[in-house]
Amino acid sequence: MARKSSSRFAIAASRGDELTRGTASSPRPRRSRPVFAAAYSLVSSLAERAGLAKIRRRLLLGARGRVLELGAGTGLNLAHYPPTVRTVVATEPDAAMIRRLRSRVASKTRSDAGFPRWVVVQAEAERLPFASESFDCVVTTLVLCSVADLKAALSESMRVLKPGGRLLVFEHQLSANRRVARWQRRLRGPWRAVAGGCNLGRAIEKAIVDAGFEPGDVDVLDVRPTLPILREHVFGSYLKPGDDR
Repeated sequence: MARKSSSRFAIAASRGDELTRGTASSPRPRRSRPVFAAAYSLVSSLAERAGLAKIRRRLLLGARGRVLELGAGTGLNLAHYPPTVRTVVATEPDAAMIRRLRSRVASKTRSDAGFPRWVVVQAEAERLPFASESFDCVVTTLVLCSVADLKAALSESMRVLKPGGRLLVFEHQLSANRRVARWQRRLRGPWRAVAGGCNLGRAIEKAIVDAGFEPGDVDVLDVRPTLPILREHVFGSYLKPGDDR
């Protein structure tokens, strides 16, 4: 018997969902940038065809169980989750992005009976409305550059992960090349203004380790074709210390 799509897709975690901390309803939109969302969709579609889709698929092979995705945007990861994933709770602070994400999830749910259950929640990475130790895996792809408070976002990720849980990361970061790093610092302001709050040159690897995560299988990728200021990416898995429950 075919499963009803409503059993696998919800717009917000509510009505006493065990993942939340008693949130009665989805939060009111904090921001909505429809022009940026449209431009992001266009640019990202080109980047996915140029190779980013393969990188996402490779990263998400490590996902399992109950997954929290931070800054899910328009849902570029959703096609790449493996059968080891039961539920994906996708957070996104931007209402315009959420509309596109909701449409993509609904379409995938209707067309793929094996698609994991998805819950879409409007929330910021620095203030997650979920119980502690409630996820097996946290996924962050090209989002830590734009969170307002990187330290708080990583602290929240640590809090909601179960002991032994995985943080799967694909993020551009401060270049090891000194000349490129200088340009990243020089262009930080203008780039942030035109790229939706993206901060060039954040030391992502160091921030993750400083937050208490233990490196697992981690690589530094030189992603091309793209601008030199965006080529260096950290890719792989980090672990929350403790036994996997």
